[in-house]
This record gives sequence, structure tokens and C-alpha cells, in this order.
Amino acid sequence: MRKFKGFYIQKRSLRHYETTIGANVLGDIGEVNNAIINRDDYYKMGDLIGKQGIEASYEETLRGVKGLKFIQKDRFNRDIGPYKDGEFDITPPEQGKDIKITIDADLQAYGELLMQNKRGGVIAIEPSSGEILAMVAAPTYDPNILVGRNRSKNFTKLYNDSIAKPLFNRSLQGVYEPGSPFKLMNALIALQEGVVTPR
Repeated sequence: MRKFKGFYIQKRSLRHYETTIGANVLGDIGEVNNAIINRDDYYKMGDLIGKQGIEASYEETLRGVKGLKFIQKDRFNRDIGPYKDGEFDITPPEQGKDIKITIDADLQAYGELLMQNKRGGVIAIEPSSGEILAMVAAPTYDPNILVGRNRSKNFTKLYNDSIAKPLFNRSLQGVYEPGSPFKLMNALIALQEGVVTPR
């Protein structure tokens, strides 16, 4: 590319999901817009930010800290060291932190398999600790379609799907009447309080 003036190579990270499970739980990332840039001076045009799910909830933890480092290069574009011994460098960059979630991948995959071609949500909780082992929202989507150049087009398509609503996290945002299972709860409370007897 050096032979052609006006062209240059720009490195950029590109995300790829090895599995498609947990799209609504994990969420996705996308480029910041002007509203975000105006609200938070940390971001610049072209930066990526968590848009939904865990990516959005833990954005500050996962993103790390930006830094600025001036590197001298030779005429072959090879690094030869810091410029003026790092005198003009601004805070060293810090990598984002890892987080640990309690989602069991096998249980999540099984829940998503059971919910194929259905609408609703499934949440599996470990009663002794309160850990969320699975959180399925159906229908779901392949998170890989929200990566790369077609992200905006694919997001719009998912967003405008008024029938399936794959971006609507039914596990967290759905409002469902408790129905008949709630009668069991009332009966147990009545038994415990001595209002009724087992007979």
C-alpha cells in the first residue's frame, strides 16, 4: 500500500462470536453516536460502546482506559522506540477487566433449543446462591450479524421486526401474569398461617 499515495492501513478489532447462544444476555457493541459523545467526553467518533445486555451494563469495567503513546518509526514503518523518552505520552492505556458471569453455557444452549420457534423467556436460578444459570429470551438472533459493516442494516431489520421482536428481552422486560401457578403460593401461605388445613 505504500506505493499508492493516499491509501493507508488502519488496524481495527473485529468481533466474532464462536457460539450464538445468549445474544440477549451478552448484548452487543456498536459505534458511539453524537449524543453519547456529547454526554461523555471519554468517547470519540469511531469508538465502540456496549449497546445492550452485559456489554452495556459493564461498559466501564470492560472498556479499560485509553492512553496515548508516541512511538518513533523508521522509514520502513518499524518501531524504533518512544518519542523523546515518552515525555509527551499521556497516561498509559489499561486493558479492560474480565468479568465472570454465572451463565452455564450448556444449560443456556438447552434452554434456547427448547424455546426454538416459541416466544417467551426462561430463567434458571441456583436457589442456594441466587446465581443466574440461564436466561433465555425467545426468539433470539445470531450476534454475529451485529458485527462489521452490516451492523446498522441488520440492527434496523431486527429492530423493525414487529412480530418476532428478537431484540426484546422477554426474560427481563416481558410482563406476564402469574396465572394458576400463583394459586399454589397462596395455598402455601394460607397453610403456613393456619388459615386452612391440609384437608
